[in-house]
Amino acid sequence: MEKQLMNDECFVFIESGLNALEEIGWYGETRFICPICGYNNANAKRIKTPNKVRNKSTWLYCEECGMLVHG
Repeated sequence: MEKQLMNDECFVFIESGLNALEEIGWYGETRFICPICGYNNANAKRIKTPNKVRNKSTWLYCEECGMLVHG
């Protein structure tokens, strides 16, 4: 059960970060409210990697609770 809760938290965090990126047109850096701890300054960043059409680097990070997703 605990593993499922962790997976659910991760999916909710990713969804919130991607929604924040969508609001700025998918590329750049923005802030969002962390759904895990409520911190109002979680970071979402997405950049295009030069010379790689399909490879886009994305970082979602909350300094308060330490949640980090990169891919």
